[in-house]
Amino acid sequence: MTSANAVPRMTLIGAQLSHAWIDGNSRVTGYDNIYSEAVWAASQSTLGDAVNEVVRHLQLDPPMVLAITDVNLQNMQPKQTQQHQPMHPHPPAYGQVQEKEEKEEELPFDFVVPDSFPTLDTLSKADMAHLLNSTIDLEEYAQNLPTKVSALEFQQSFTDGNAEIAKATLEHEAELQELEQEVRKLAADCTGKLAAYKELEALKTKLTQPADMKDVRRKLRIAKKQAMEESDELAMTWGDGDNDRMSVDDFVAEFLDQRIVFHERSAKLELLTHS
Repeated sequence: MTSANAVPRMTLIGAQLSHAWIDGNSRVTGYDNIYSEAVWAASQSTLGDAVNEVVRHLQLDPPMVLAITDVNLQNMQPKQTQQHQPMHPHPPAYGQVQEKEEKEEELPFDFVVPDSFPTLDTLSKADMAHLLNSTIDLEEYAQNLPTKVSALEFQQSFTDGNAEIAKATLEHEAELQELEQEVRKLAADCTGKLAAYKELEALKTKLTQPADMKDVRRKLRIAKKQAMEESDELAMTWGDGDNDRMSVDDFVAEFLDQRIVFHERSAKLELLTHS
């Protein structure tokens, strides 16, 4: 598939044209949004948007026709207007707009309405009046006019071009759907991992920030009181007759350990209180 950020390449075929937006190879180069991939991505335009902008500009400022290279388009032109005449500002067929590395479809760039109809010039005034007054006969007569046949062929080129583009687009539908599902899955994974990261970041901030001295002193007071109560409870229990469970030496060792913890916590609290 073509990259989503690939710059569209628009080429006008069927004629050599002179215009500020068109280079010597009939490529559209003056449209700002296709200057580079970065500019194209930043514009957030779609291919349809780009085509509409280029068509609108060429309608307002038609190019100069230097030479007509397409045989069908050449046959549509009156002899006196084939050279160096600006093209009428009709939009080009979508089949003429191609993306990079795609084969160009040979469709005429435009349909120019002739300024004379030689077949009608041969009609008498009476025949002309008859055709104007009879819709059925006028339609039957018009079906055989070369100009109308060319116009219908040109109209069909639009239909065929659009059908080919639609068919090519539908061929990528399954691939696009798979990509969409993959993107949604990755987005969900990213969301979950981002939430976990934020939780860990908050925990890190909590663990690494300086401790609150008031909170530390409060916890030391609680721990100091707990150590004292545990040592007192051990002494009272052993003195009330529980001396069969442990010897005097064991009692003294355990009691001293608990009292040492008590005095350590008392010393730390004293230092923090007067620091």
